[in-house]
Amino acid sequence: MSYATSTIKSIQRGTITFSGTGTTATATITSVDTAKSFIAYGGESFSYNNADAQLWTKIYLTNATTVTISRNSGAGSYAVIIPYQVVEYY
Repeated sequence: MSYATSTIKSIQRGTITFSGTGTTATATITSVDTAKSFIAYGGESFSYNNADAQLWTKIYLTNATTVTISRNSGAGSYAVIIPYQVVEYY
């Protein structure tokens, strides 16, 4: 009997930075099977401390090669850095 040495096919890590007043930002990754992948959200770091609720973000795989982050339109021009990792299984 033989066993697979790993069930993880790939892990891709990166960060997405919001700058300016945009409400979405993206990162390009190597193609994954979206049915066999998930994003591990790495939290967020931002440069504004009085209206945290306006800076909440959402992260998702838009397609096989794009990670998208969206945020509230009331976030203004505050910089937000979002680390992520996309894990793909066999």
